[in-house]
Amino acid sequence: MGITIVQKSDLKKKKPKAKKALVLAGGALTGAAFKIGGLKAFNDYLTNFKLNQFDIYLGISSGSLLATSLMGGLTPEEMLKSLDGTSRKFSKLEPWHFYWPNWEEFWSRPIRYTVRASTWIPGLVWRLITKLPTKGNGLQNLFWDFIKHPTVSQYNLLWEMVEESALADHPFPSLLECLPSGVFDNSPLERYLRNNIKKNHMTNDFKLASRLGGKKLYITAMTLDGAQEVVFGPDERHDVTISKAVQASSAMPGFYKPVKIGDEYFVDGGVKHTANLDLMVEKGAGLIICYNPFRPYENKTFVEGLSKRGQVKSKSLTEGGLFSVLNQFFRTVFHTRLHAALKHFQKSTTFDGDIILIEPRADDQAFFSMNPFALGHRLHAAQLGFESVRNSIEEKYEEIAAILSTYGIKMSRANVEQEYRKMHKKKPDPFMLQKILEEGKKV
Repeated sequence: MGITIVQKSDLKKKKPKAKKALVLAGGALTGAAFKIGGLKAFNDYLTNFKLNQFDIYLGISSGSLLATSLMGGLTPEEMLKSLDGTSRKFSKLEPWHFYWPNWEEFWSRPIRYTVRASTWIPGLVWRLITKLPTKGNGLQNLFWDFIKHPTVSQYNLLWEMVEESALADHPFPSLLECLPSGVFDNSPLERYLRNNIKKNHMTNDFKLASRLGGKKLYITAMTLDGAQEVVFGPDERHDVTISKAVQASSAMPGFYKPVKIGDEYFVDGGVKHTANLDLMVEKGAGLIICYNPFRPYENKTFVEGLSKRGQVKSKSLTEGGLFSVLNQFFRTVFHTRLHAALKHFQKSTTFDGDIILIEPRADDQAFFSMNPFALGHRLHAAQLGFESVRNSIEEKYEEIAAILSTYGIKMSRANVEQEYRKMHKKKPDPFMLQKILEEGKKV
């Protein structure tokens, strides 16, 4: 299923003043068009409420960039325009904002390793010489004992003395030290967001943004050395800028190098928690909408669908190699963890709100056809995202509408279905598709 609902409130009671939270989970940062297309579909279902009107926003990993934009007043349509360069508010997001190589570490780490390795033996000799005044007799005795009786036990005793004297704090450098801490550097993304915030006379400060807009933005990341979750927000840690918090939260391990803030290094917020639903409950949210576009492939279901259309070529994800296997592994971990949290709130005797989780369906061809790391064909990717969310919501439209209505939010299929029909003309017109996705009005 594409929709999971935890309904614990009394639907007979109207609660329009209850706090509403929007949680945007992670996924590949470069799949932005797909996710924004999905947000547009959900936004177009709402008739008297828009995604910019939530009380609380939570962005995790790549979702932090989208949550920041929505909280700042950008509509999904304007966000899509920033992807193709037609936005008057935000400059165009270019591939190099995502794929800027970690040049500094690519050249500095091998040089640093070469220097350490070439000076290690001279350093070892020097440390042994300087230790002789205190360890000399014992070391000499062990050496001659080993020469006279070259046994394993004598060797171990001699080596332990050498390690204690010269190697304890100076092991031979590993070749792995030549590898960078991440293939790419996401600092261009931070500069992009910072510059556009300034361009639009917005604030890059968590507390000031909350006071001016009446909305609260939270972004999570994890400390690399302590493995501790850190929440950035107006009433949480707010000594860093919003753009820097986005950079830290979206630093996917291995893909991007860790982000340094002060004396600490931070990595992807999704490593610790997938959606931090408990944080939203703690902040007083009664209605929580969570959009998670990062679910695992249910390969059997997908392959069966392709088989019916005569398109199947492979029956296992192993055919895709290491990337496919790791991709499936992380998708499964994040997805399982998120649904475990939902089960917790379903069983909770103290939680009396409502949670609606929107994900792609297990048989969603649009979702599984999308390469999350592809930056080309953004218009098509946005269409796939739109259709993915539309297909998921149609599963439980009536139930979702009933829950939202108690919070004063009305839904209608009219606009989405009109847009969907326009997208599926026999000869789709790219100009019309762009108009549908980017104009933000009925066409």
